[in-house]
Amino acid sequence: MANAEQMDRLLTRESFHLMVLDLMLPGEDGLSICRRLRSQSNPMPIIMVTAKGEEVDRIVGLEIGADDYIPKPFNPRELLGPYSGGAASSGE
Repeated sequence: MANAEQMDRLLTRESFHLMVLDLMLPGEDGLSICRRLRSQSNPMPIIMVTAKGEEVDRIVGLEIGADDYIPKPFNPRELLGPYSGGAASSGE
């Protein structure tokens, strides 16, 4: 999606298991989108992906409700690994 308006329209019609959210979106930024979704008690996991990789940026993102915060650049396996269903080990 290109912006928060498109996201909102889609979220009213569809159900999602995971959101990958860039912080630097036109219009409403990713931090305020995350804050808004959490205030609506939306339980969907949110992974923030951003060029802002400073420690304070990561802390703020996690404190407002992101489940993970991944600075760019990153390996695609790093992005989806914990959420793919194969991350849990059975110990075998």
